[in-house]
Amino acid sequence: KKDQQALIERLKAQVKTLTAQRDANAAQIADVKSQHDHVGKKFEAASVKVGRLEDLEREVTTMSLQAEKNKADLAVLASEKDSLVALLAQKDTMMQVQAQQAERTS
Repeated sequence: KKDQQALIERLKAQVKTLTAQRDANAAQIADVKSQHDHVGKKFEAASVKVGRLEDLEREVTTMSLQAEKNKADLAVLASEKDSLVALLAQKDTMMQVQAQQAERTS
């Protein structure tokens, strides 16, 4: 009977130890779940930021392409302006020559 009582006491001690370990494990599991949720929220926020950055990158690419097109258009306009200035200068010269000829004939 004494041996049974000692065995019961040892088993009770083991139950207490195992219960304490179970409670500690449950606390660790809760902590890990909390960390997992926190990491999940951070990941979602990072994903949103990546999406915004990708949108901005597309906008920058579009703007860069538009800027290149504008440069090309500006070059064409500058060339046309130069041609018009040259034509006006040529017309002015021709008018001066005609005026001089008219003066000579009169």
